[in-house]
Amino acid sequence: AEDVAAIILKWQDPVEGVFPVRTKEYRYTADDTKVEKLSYTARNSRGPVVKTAKPKVIIPTFPGTNCEVDTARAFTKAGAEADIHIIRNLTTEQLEDSIA
Repeated sequence: AEDVAAIILKWQDPVEGVFPVRTKEYRYTADDTKVEKLSYTARNSRGPVVKTAKPKVIIPTFPGTNCEVDTARAFTKAGAEADIHIIRNLTTEQLEDSIA
């Protein structure tokens, strides 16, 4: 019975020349425990030192469209002031009212 590391090497070996996963020295060793595992858990929570005005974003919404709330949330999270504006275009009067 083959161990899992040997099976993984058999699976990766055909494409190793195109998409190398290991260095030449390490390529045919089955012991992946030699690789030091690194992780970074701290987050930078500081804000910018120079304060600037928030960009203003208008999100036009037409009948039959969606995702305007998700779009507004993404712009707000990025630091903008998002405004959802509904464009009613079923009649000429509604369209003129929406433009005004």
